Amino acid sequence: MYSIHTHTSMSLSGHVTIQTTTLRNTVAERTWSRSLRVPSELELDESLAIRIYRAATDCVIDECMRPGLF
Repeated sequence: MYSIHTHTSMSLSGHVTIQTTTLRNTVAERTWSRSLRVPSELELDESLAIRIYRAATDCVIDECMRPGLF
């Protein structure tokens, strides 16, 4: 059985990192990580943080689910 675990972190300097790991029967098989920076002129409010999280997570999940990976 496969599962996908995603971890998101955000630093005070505006860096958002999304790390996704695919597991097979609880054993990690592959890990992807994406990092992006929020421009300093933007105010990082909850709405922007949610949009960044969704965009970055979608990018990583799309890469995980490429045909032929499993």
